[in-house]
Amino acid sequence: MAIFDGFKLFVGKYYLKQLLKKAPERRRGYISLFQARTVGIIYDATNREDYSKVKDLIHFLKESQKNVIALGFINSKDPNMQLAPKLQFRYFGVEQLNWFKKPQGIEVDNFMEEDFDILIDLSLNFCYPLNYICKLTPAKFKVGIAQENGTEYLDMLIDISKKKTTEFFIIQVKHYLKLIKGKNEL
Repeated sequence: MAIFDGFKLFVGKYYLKQLLKKAPERRRGYISLFQARTVGIIYDATNREDYSKVKDLIHFLKESQKNVIALGFINSKDPNMQLAPKLQFRYFGVEQLNWFKKPQGIEVDNFMEEDFDILIDLSLNFCYPLNYICKLTPAKFKVGIAQENGTEYLDMLIDISKKKTTEFFIIQVKHYLKLIKGKNEL
């Protein structure tokens, strides 16, 4: 079964690579937290402790007058793990993945159509559905964890190898986004 899942992921990555070749060039730029109007957040919502950390980040951004939408991936078929969508929180689960792990559905499609000033990928480990969304969302400035192949689609990579927790990563994201002083094209 694991070999078959590996094959499906291989096909999915190939399909994504082909989509990226055809995708229009996104308008990239360094955008400070103060200048940003819209912020998108993607994260693994399977862990309920991480959900509360993301909720705190959204509260912080809302206090800074930002329009925020978070999209969480629930990596479970257990119906007890499902969460109801709320105003800023959207979710999708394994049932919204097609045969080769491509995320789909109205929540995913709506999120990927948003032209965010900043997109923050809070996933600490490689998660293909979140990686897919991050790569194809036309955000101007993409932030995520420093990891293998991250430089191909992220504009700012943050190294948290010394303390790999969502809480620490969010602290670092806030810190570094506050350091950016102006809007500069990449």
